[in-house]
Amino acid sequence: MTSTAARPGQPLWNSIQGGLPAVLLSLLFSACAVPGVGDEEPTQTVSSEDTPPADRCPDLDGDGFCAEDDCDDSSAFIHPDATESCQGGLDEDCDGAIDCWDADCMGSSDCMAECGNGVLEPGEECDDGNGTVGDGCSECLDELEAQAANEVFEAPGDLGKGMYDAANATNGVYGGGAGQGSTDTFSLGYQDGVDNFLVLGWPDRWALNGPGADLAVFENPFDYGNQGLRFMDQIVVYVSQDMENWVVFPHDYLAEDEQQYSADPLLWQGFAGLEPVLLNADSNPVDPFDPLQAGGDHFDLDDLPDDDPEAVAIKTEGFRFIKLVTAPTVINPDTGEPFVHDLVANGADIDGAFARYLIADPGL
Repeated sequence: MTSTAARPGQPLWNSIQGGLPAVLLSLLFSACAVPGVGDEEPTQTVSSEDTPPADRCPDLDGDGFCAEDDCDDSSAFIHPDATESCQGGLDEDCDGAIDCWDADCMGSSDCMAECGNGVLEPGEECDDGNGTVGDGCSECLDELEAQAANEVFEAPGDLGKGMYDAANATNGVYGGGAGQGSTDTFSLGYQDGVDNFLVLGWPDRWALNGPGADLAVFENPFDYGNQGLRFMDQIVVYVSQDMENWVVFPHDYLAEDEQQYSADPLLWQGFAGLEPVLLNADSNPVDPFDPLQAGGDHFDLDDLPDDDPEAVAIKTEGFRFIKLVTAPTVINPDTGEPFVHDLVANGADIDGAFARYLIADPGL
């Protein structure tokens, strides 16, 4: 019998082939045939790049977040790194808060509460469906008590009595009308650092930037005589988030000779203390931001400079403090001297200040 054992150096397959019947070899080839090999038509192959690895999670919308982490895996615009739009009824950033209830929307002009609409909105502690003052819903944003700066933070000239009682600047505005000043005011002076400024604010509120004027200041100017004359004691207005970094509202005295005083309010751009106070908490409790009905001087945060980081922060995040400084103690950059004043003036009389858009301090 011929041996079928493989010799050293002879392939094992030759040994097997030589020792197997033809039928068994045919069956062996049939069982081991590779699909596509020897076929007349080419077969389609699958690239390894088209086959997802076994550990890759489902991401149907292709936004880079697994379905288990994505609160809406059907939209590539909704995922944990998305920006909340603050409107539209969607939770774009998947934090569970929608639109104005999302902390990222604090300060957005899209999220200003509308007082009096009967809907409790972010920033409101109540909304009774009206704007009536003093009816028990004092935290509704349109009611005067909720808007007025209600705390004195600095008043170096405060003597605690008469017109030198700083509390007069936070107890409500009681304007005397176009033809006379009010006595319910706090009087400033012209001694720098002694009696020339007042800082007001809200201990638990932030004033935000919204449509139109954001801040109203009520001083005590009034018209007199038959020649359209107006008595004024101008104020320079500052705002701050922390009482350390102050941003001043742009202001400019436009008189041809800036060393001579003019009683024309149009020449005193950006100052407070120009318009008579018509608002009166007792006899004329109107919207403080209606200049025709309330008088006073109005300021828009959008007028703050864009090249000052503190100003940009206030425009986007809001402020808490207002600083009112008598203009004759502020240097006029055009002359290098303090701003001029009426010869009979001796210091501004502050009746109060209001913010239009207030929200609760999120840190409290």
